[in-house]
Amino acid sequence: GLALSKDYYEDPSLRPMQDIDLLVPFAFADDALDVLARQGWHRDDLQGMKSPQFWAIYKALRNGIGLKGAGRGEVDLHWNVLHECNRSDLSAPFWQRAEWINVGVRVMRPQPSALLLLVISHGMRPNPVASLRWVADAAMILRKRDVQIDWPGLWQMARMARLERRVVEGLRLVSDIARIDMPAGAFHAPRTTLIESIEALAFKQMGRLTPEARATARRSRAAQSLLFAANTMRFWNGSHRKLLPAIIVSRLMRARRT
Repeated sequence: GLALSKDYYEDPSLRPMQDIDLLVPFAFADDALDVLARQGWHRDDLQGMKSPQFWAIYKALRNGIGLKGAGRGEVDLHWNVLHECNRSDLSAPFWQRAEWINVGVRVMRPQPSALLLLVISHGMRPNPVASLRWVADAAMILRKRDVQIDWPGLWQMARMARLERRVVEGLRLVSDIARIDMPAGAFHAPRTTLIESIEALAFKQMGRLTPEARATARRSRAAQSLLFAANTMRFWNGSHRKLLPAIIVSRLMRARRT
């Protein structure tokens, strides 16, 4: 939210935020967590998570962790950009050509093409609390006059992350809702991978559930199984392959509890 409210919205107050997202390179995740802990940001179960094996699995399964400060809201620390993609090399394009901005302190923000990919891929994920705020974010990026989207670069990043189908559908949704005429090169025929096809079936199944069922994780067994298969395939293609047996066991145990 902060990266978008600065420059992309005429008035930053028009972009509501519930937390602040920080991204650090994967190799610096532990150091960043220690720095935030010394500043009073914590979570109740953090101490129990710090065993080396559990923490390695947690970082492989998740792209970040939420921390709370007394009376100060929430900070989400991320070590990978995309929820589904645990490969550090997929975060590299988000650091390349990143822009320096001033929000009271100097921080880096992904360049517009990478930021647009992040907004759409995150917004198109199933969410217990449905929100179209991401559509407004994407529209603001696309409508900004001095911004040039590198469409070939965006599609290359989407292809590497196996998110082409999701991004195509997201762009069409933004175009329809925000009434934006997309330039030539914005759309192309996606290479639908097996992973994306399985995820699409799972998301469709989850879309049929009531908000109450989604919020309490009472998903259908079919959707759980499909997502489990897709996530396993993503991990197999990722950099945490040696952790895959432990990850599968933890996923199965979680599925039994739900």
